[in-house]
Amino acid sequence: MSKSWLLPAVLFAACASSDPPAERQRARDWRTLTSTRQFAGEKSLAAEVEYGAGTLTIAPAAAGTLYRSDLRYDGTQVQPEVSYTDGRFHFGMGRDGKHISGNRHYGERNRLDLQFGPDAPLSLDLKFGAGKATIDLGGLDVAALSIATGASESQVSFSKPTKGACQNIDLQAGAAKMTVTGLGNLSPRSLSVQGGVGDVTLDFSGAWRNDLSAKIAMGIGSLQVNVPRGIGLRVNKTSMLASFDAPEMVKQGSTYVSQGYQSAQRHIEIDIDAAFGSINVKWVGAAASGGSF
Repeated sequence: MSKSWLLPAVLFAACASSDPPAERQRARDWRTLTSTRQFAGEKSLAAEVEYGAGTLTIAPAAAGTLYRSDLRYDGTQVQPEVSYTDGRFHFGMGRDGKHISGNRHYGERNRLDLQFGPDAPLSLDLKFGAGKATIDLGGLDVAALSIATGASESQVSFSKPTKGACQNIDLQAGAAKMTVTGLGNLSPRSLSVQGGVGDVTLDFSGAWRNDLSAKIAMGIGSLQVNVPRGIGLRVNKTSMLASFDAPEMVKQGSTYVSQGYQSAQRHIEIDIDAAFGSINVKWVGAAASGGSF
C-alpha cells in the first residue's frame, strides 16, 4: 500500500497546531450542507470520501436510504464537492479543504456526518486527514473497505454482522491511534494494515463466516491483537526491535501457532512485519496465561 496520501496528512497535522495572526483575525463563514438520496434499486454503491480535518462520523442509515451526508464547514476555506452518478458517490472538500488550516479547536468545529443504507453493497474508500473519526458499519452490506488516516484518532467498528461477502479491507494509519472492533462481524477474506507512528488495536471478535489472511506492517508504535478463544491463530513474525507477547502459542521458528489450531473451525493467519515498538496478542473470553517470546 502506498504512503503517498499519508505523508502530506501527517506533515499537515504537525504544522497546523496554531493559526497565524492573520488566520485568527479572519472572519469565519460557517455553513451547513445536506445531501441525501433514496435507494432506487442500485446494484452497488461505490463511495469515495476525502475529508481533511475535523470530526467525522459514519453510521448505518435506515432501509430505503442510499446515502446521506451532513456537513458543517467554513465557507471561506471550503467548497464542498458532492456528486452521484450511476452508483458512484463522491465527497470532497474542494478548494484547500484537504489541508484546512487552523488550530485544534477550530478543526473540531468542522463536522461531517455520513450515513449509508443497507440495501446496496457498499465499497467505501475513505481518506481522513486530522481529527477524530467514529465509524460503525455494522449491519450494512460491505463489499470492500479502504481507510487511510493521517494524524487522527479513529474508531472503526462492526457492531453487528454485516450482509454479503467482504473480500478485502485495507487500513493505513499515519501518526495515528486506530482501534478496529468486531472484525469477525465483517468476516473479510483478507486484511492489510499499515501503521506509521502510533497505536493500532485489532479486535477479531464477532460471527466469523470464513477464514482470514492478514498482512500487517508497523513502523513505530504498538499493535494489540485481540482474538476470540476457539479461533485457530497462526502468526508469522518479522521484526527488528519490536517485542512480541503471545500467550498460549507455540513457537516454531519465526512462526507462532495457537493451541488447538488444527481442530479449530475458523483460522486467522497473520504476517507481521514490525520495526520498533510492541506486539501483543490477547485471547478474548477468559483470562489467558502469560507467555512472552
